[in-house]
Amino acid sequence: MEWLAGIKALAKVARSSPQCAFAGLQKSLQSEWMHLQRSIGSIGAAFEPVEDAIAQHFLPALLGTSSNEGTPPALRTLLSLPVKFAGIGVPISTNTAENHHDTSTACTSVLTNSLLGKQEFNTRSHTTTMQEGRKNAKASSIERSLLSLTPYSK
Repeated sequence: MEWLAGIKALAKVARSSPQCAFAGLQKSLQSEWMHLQRSIGSIGAAFEPVEDAIAQHFLPALLGTSSNEGTPPALRTLLSLPVKFAGIGVPISTNTAENHHDTSTACTSVLTNSLLGKQEFNTRSHTTTMQEGRKNAKASSIERSLLSLTPYSK
């Protein structure tokens, strides 16, 4: 898989240029798989190799730690959070797939129904639906972030 090779290559770069490697992951690879997640439903499990490569290779290199141990799950969860919640914004790709697809489906429902001949296209309705979808996605993202900040129980 091309993404795995890309993640491993960025892990090598991260040892000497962490900011450059981080930008490469966020601006290139993440954008590609987010597009796929928005387009195809029920594919979260297919991103397990991607998540493993991030946790086992990229993040240890970025943080300057040993890749033999990988990234502990609690730290991985913390790093997946947005910066405003003390993370670095590298989402857990297996967890984001369904939310990305659901948001995309909701935001494009007016356009989709129009193309399928189920309703007349209305620009105002489409714009309102898009705004509501984005607002709901943002609220859901904040809620998930706050939930992942709760202490782990043993």
